[in-house]
Amino acid sequence: MTHKASEDGKAGSLAESQAVVVGAGAFGGWTALHLQESGVQTTLVDAWGPGHGLSSSGGETRVLRCGYGQLSLYAEMALRARRMWQEREERWGVELLHQRPILWIGHEDDPLLRGSQQCFDQLGLPYNRLSAARIQERFPDFRCGDEVVGLLEHQAGVLYARRACRVVADAFQEAGGVLLRGRAKAPAGSGSLKVLELDDGRRLKADTYLFACGPWMASLFDRYLEDRLEITRQEVFFFGPPPAHPMLDERGGQDCRLPVFYDASMDSYYGIPPLQGRGFKLASDLAGPVVDPQGDSRQSSPEALRGARDFLKKRLPVLAHAPLSESRVCVYTRTPDRHFVMGPHPRISNVFLAGGGSGHGFKHGPLVGEYAAAMMSKNRPFPSQWRLDRLL
Repeated sequence: MTHKASEDGKAGSLAESQAVVVGAGAFGGWTALHLQESGVQTTLVDAWGPGHGLSSSGGETRVLRCGYGQLSLYAEMALRARRMWQEREERWGVELLHQRPILWIGHEDDPLLRGSQQCFDQLGLPYNRLSAARIQERFPDFRCGDEVVGLLEHQAGVLYARRACRVVADAFQEAGGVLLRGRAKAPAGSGSLKVLELDDGRRLKADTYLFACGPWMASLFDRYLEDRLEITRQEVFFFGPPPAHPMLDERGGQDCRLPVFYDASMDSYYGIPPLQGRGFKLASDLAGPVVDPQGDSRQSSPEALRGARDFLKKRLPVLAHAPLSESRVCVYTRTPDRHFVMGPHPRISNVFLAGGGSGHGFKHGPLVGEYAAAMMSKNRPFPSQWRLDRLL
């Protein structure tokens, strides 16, 4: 598929459809696709376009995993979403999911590992418990002291994020949807929204509207969400492996040289092996500083880089002095309880919101989009933990 965008319309023009979705990231793009495929004529709007670098869904890779501690809701959802990703891969003929196990590292009594193991047992998911010695034997690049253990989750992998956003947008357009680049203004007042205005003067008229605009949700709906959605700065680094090193082998599966990993014992660092010619990806999942998504410089900091190198010295010394090939700054849109946000606007009856990905939302895009599309068109229920009114 070839990514394209519709640019029809001038300032003051009025375009009509049955639904408008604002935001072409993981939640918005999939919602628009589900709506369009169900027969609802839909317009999808994004200020920069699908998969752009400023969004929470930008960048090349995201982890797909079922390890969630005691949060069994998301473990079950990840399993269902995995099947949906694979079905779309087969239908579209595009690789979206690189299958590779994830190694969870933590202390014996760590609630994340303990809860995940219980959840894997309940769901019948394959995994192995590994001692520190067994981790080093199975994955010789790791160095683990006796204080940690490992949980190897087999049905995991890496999603190609930017590619996925663009492919979803292409499928949406091929199904008859309209994709526009434009910045939506915040809807005001109460009752029912008649027309959505864009910054350049274009107007969009629809029966229902969904805002899935990631880190910009708080500023658009500041009266309701500014103090309840926290936008945090997350720094990501890519390190160049040694020449001809076995970790450069991009074959995945259970016999891979290096797994995806998450280290709960060391500042929740996670790593993704080199894929698509890029370096070894490393970042901390701990909440970074609160920022303005529009005004932040998106430049990495020396402090965060030092922390990443300190981690490598202890866990992956083969990369301790590896050259830094890339650095990125992405943003998380966090809710206080890390659950997503979904529901009707409290004062505008035909406006709906979906967001609060909290750093773990991308993998769930196909399923969240299905829930959101059903909520808009048929008012069907979705998980109660996501209710927007819990934050108001």
